[in-house]
Amino acid sequence: MKACTFFGSSNTSYKIREDLRAKIIELIKEEAVTRFYVGTHGQFDFYTSEILFELKEEFPQIKYFIVLSRIDYTNSIIEKIDFSHILFPEGIEKIPPRFRIVWRNRWMIKNCDFVIYHIEDPFSKAVDFVNEARKKGKTTIKI
Repeated sequence: MKACTFFGSSNTSYKIREDLRAKIIELIKEEAVTRFYVGTHGQFDFYTSEILFELKEEFPQIKYFIVLSRIDYTNSIIEKIDFSHILFPEGIEKIPPRFRIVWRNRWMIKNCDFVIYHIEDPFSKAVDFVNEARKKGKTTIKI
């Protein structure tokens, strides 16, 4: 089972959505990727989650997970959330809160084969995670 994760700028433009969708479909069809891990910060993660939700209809074999770095119990809409696509990685609860996003991102890198990324800001933290993925031998794909 092959997996893919995503890193991108928090203020990514809607214009990348079509290219992102096409690349995800290509990975499903040509690389047999069936598992996707998405973070929770910014527009790039939002667009990715939205696309995967839509593609689940067309490709029922795929599974996608929104990988949390924390659980916010103060949110009153939490009762309405479909948790079937939510993942809270085992072990993250032992990590101090200020380091959880980094730990979560490294967990996603460890558990994937491919990384799709779109970075508009060269000083974005996403650059560090893409470079880390490359060092670990993951296939990185720029959108």
